[in-house]
Amino acid sequence: MTHRWAHEQFTFITNRNWFKQEDKSQDGRLHLYCPETGSSLVLSMDAMDIPDSRMESVARFVLEARKRAHVEGIQELNGNKEVPVLEYDGERVAKHPTANAWEIGYEGTQPGRSFFGFMGFVTNAKVVSLFVITPFSYGDGCRNMFREVVGGFSVTIP
Repeated sequence: MTHRWAHEQFTFITNRNWFKQEDKSQDGRLHLYCPETGSSLVLSMDAMDIPDSRMESVARFVLEARKRAHVEGIQELNGNKEVPVLEYDGERVAKHPTANAWEIGYEGTQPGRSFFGFMGFVTNAKVVSLFVITPFSYGDGCRNMFREVVGGFSVTIP
């Protein structure tokens, strides 16, 4: 069965069951969970006023901030300041084909623990961030959950 999450700023279409998680932080982010794969998805959109001359530098800042937030989240979960080993693939910061945005992203693993991926868009009016994390498993579909999510996700640009 196909599920569709529609919003004026994005669309997410998936054949898996995703459930909205309670937002305890009140941060305005959309938190979804897929019990079939154990995956979590966090989507955020922040209104901004970014001049064209600063879009690339903001995109690079958002990419690095997402990496730091992931490390800090793992440290908090583990209850220590030990820096986790994370391996990144396919990191990119590039102008979107429409030339109205910058697209940022990466994929990676925490060896033996999880697969993760991040995709974001920086426009003159907003920053959109999508982060997916899936526990390590040999189950079908788990390794490529980020790519599956991205395949069903579209954002309104600008």
